[in-house]
Amino acid sequence: MRFLKNNNMNIAFILLFISRASCEEQILPDESLAIVPRIDFNVYRENAQTFYLVNLKIGSNKQSVDVLVDTGSSDLWVMGSNNPYCSSSSFSLSKEMIPKLQNFTNTHLKIPEHGDSKLRTFLQKDSFQSSENGINCSEFGTFNNKNSKTFRSNQTEFLIQYADYTFSYGEWGHDDVTIGGVKINDLSFAVANQTNSSISVLGIGLEGLETTYTAGKNYPNSYTYANLPSKLVQNKLISKKIYSIYLTGSSNGSILFGAVDHKKYIGTLTTLPVINTLESEGYSKPVKLEIILTGITLTSNTSVGEETVENITSTASPALLDTGTTLTYVPVAVMEKLATALNASFLPSFGYYVLDCSEDTNYKKTTQYTTVDFKFSGVTIKVPITDLLIEVLSFGSTAYCAVGTLPSGDNNYILGDSFLKSAYVVYDLEEFQISLAQFNKNFQPGIENIETIESSVPLATLATDYSNTWSKTDNSKPALAKTTATSTKSGSQLKDSSANTITILNNKIEVGIFFTMGLVLIIIVTL
Repeated sequence: MRFLKNNNMNIAFILLFISRASCEEQILPDESLAIVPRIDFNVYRENAQTFYLVNLKIGSNKQSVDVLVDTGSSDLWVMGSNNPYCSSSSFSLSKEMIPKLQNFTNTHLKIPEHGDSKLRTFLQKDSFQSSENGINCSEFGTFNNKNSKTFRSNQTEFLIQYADYTFSYGEWGHDDVTIGGVKINDLSFAVANQTNSSISVLGIGLEGLETTYTAGKNYPNSYTYANLPSKLVQNKLISKKIYSIYLTGSSNGSILFGAVDHKKYIGTLTTLPVINTLESEGYSKPVKLEIILTGITLTSNTSVGEETVENITSTASPALLDTGTTLTYVPVAVMEKLATALNASFLPSFGYYVLDCSEDTNYKKTTQYTTVDFKFSGVTIKVPITDLLIEVLSFGSTAYCAVGTLPSGDNNYILGDSFLKSAYVVYDLEEFQISLAQFNKNFQPGIENIETIESSVPLATLATDYSNTWSKTDNSKPALAKTTATSTKSGSQLKDSSANTITILNNKIEVGIFFTMGLVLIIIVTL
């Protein structure tokens, strides 16, 4: 750690190098089609899907665990060192465990999911069985709470279960957790002593989505607790529970806690309200980071500029902006219309729409479209067609790509990494707002314009018809979050920092990721 003197302020920056790994496999048919849970800040590939990791140092002896960072969940849980799935590929659930899962399903209010489980790629699809080769628990690390002098158990059970029979079960506790040299004292998390997931998860979503909380009079013992974003505020490391995310398909990306970087987007940041899709279930506030998607179109390049040539949908629907999902999940009708426009054919045995993307064939000639445009009230995010294609099979010079959109199972959307790579997103967990802009593909690392957030998002404007982006008269539709919003400039700016370090003024933390062979995770904190 280095300290720089700046007038009366001490400024610290911390660099954490993270290695890059790749696990190239073909996408498997049908039930193995998956969405990767939770995103982090290191690139891995599994079943042709990309996910991101950050390294945590946990406990008095700083045990190393890589975790996925996820805006679609809210709890931190880490794999325990005594997880039986680590030692045996044939391990199955104990007789004591099965009733716990059944009871969990029966007694917890189900929060509707968009599509399938969030832990599909890394978790075994067969009922409560680990994969044929077992789990390589050493790959991402485990936590032995007995080896930490500062770990304290809450003596309460933790259990999270997914639709594909994957689960994590253990105990709640708290300990000191360090991210990139920044120590967070007494952070609550769960130790999963039984899990058929191969990787731990860091949820940074809304507290209402924590597994300890279920709304309604039938759940009097439910409660929320301070998860990571809240702890950063409590520890006075940032001023508000806000973070901005910049992911790209090239060599760098970042998550910035407590601030916004104006160099990482083009145009204007547009602020949209987070909607409450579960108000009818007793939730008075939103629990998922959903906004309203108003339409999707396809755009082509012409000699006179861009021209919208086909409307895919103009039906307004909830959309979850989820860093923990690799692909994009859409209603079936939207998926079919999009695939048809791209001249893709559905292969039932494979489970995807597929098209020829061989270099000699040049798949671009098979479609006139260049971008899929996702429309929100007052802002449009343009996603290159190529970001929605996944190469799945190759034979010599012939290659086939799958269209990386899958059915959501309802009329809602999950906008995962394939969408988020084209957007700059600011998540405001206090005001229940999300601000969006097109990402800056020409961003140059080291030339930042970072501004702290003390109240509202600096330089952001409210969406067109902000208060009416969803029908309030139709009770079957989700309610808007009750928020107030203003757009004011606040905080201090920083420009032209070093290419390998970032200096941040006032209260903010940046986690930066550089997707080279040695990834760099940068967390900068004012001390």
